[in-house]
Amino acid sequence: MKKEICIVIPCFNVKNKIFSVIKSLNFKKIDKVVIVDDKCPEQSGLYIKNKIKNNKKIHIIFLKKNHGVGGATIAGFRYAIKKKYKFVIKLDGDGQHEPSKIKKIIDHLNKGYNYCKGYRSLNIFNLNKMPLIRYLGNVTLTLIFNIISNNYTIKDVTNGFIGIETNFLKKINLNEIKNDYFFEQDLLFNLILKKVKIFQIKTKTIYEDEKSSLKPLKVILPFISYYLKNLFSKFTKN
Repeated sequence: MKKEICIVIPCFNVKNKIFSVIKSLNFKKIDKVVIVDDKCPEQSGLYIKNKIKNNKKIHIIFLKKNHGVGGATIAGFRYAIKKKYKFVIKLDGDGQHEPSKIKKIIDHLNKGYNYCKGYRSLNIFNLNKMPLIRYLGNVTLTLIFNIISNNYTIKDVTNGFIGIETNFLKKINLNEIKNDYFFEQDLLFNLILKKVKIFQIKTKTIYEDEKSSLKPLKVILPFISYYLKNLFSKFTKN
């Protein structure tokens, strides 16, 4: 089997969404889909295992304890690295990401970009598409990230729709990356330290029946402490 594209989907309380996400994938363009059941109370992994049979392109990882979205994603990344896939793409199992954008991610990774990420418009005119508390949290965290990383090109730092070249991913010590909701930002910060070549892809803002446990304004202070640690790390590594 060809080992080019591996999709990683972390699952926690997404039983009502995950099947439709999988059905929307173009399996002709994908070599493996890794479902990571993060000790899901709804048993999303088991649900998919029973729902989709005889599909050799789907692999399910069952974590013995809850690791958080970052820890679950990293488990999928480790699988992709071990199996020597060229690119690994992470999208959420709750339907907030657009699988149709996967092709664009693959195209730009093939053009020499090491890392691709989605971004939603954080323009104030987009407020009607995103809960206010989410909008304020995303804008604040993105601004803080820009300042700490000294990279003002990143448009939506909390967006978790990402694709990465596995050879470049191996440059990062995944044991040092946060397992919680800070995962994407922590990973991106470390990739920037490695001089990653980034391409950003505009995506829709989708919050239909959104039930995420992430509360952006509540995590800003803890995230700032993480950012300060990263800033200190940046100076010590240089």
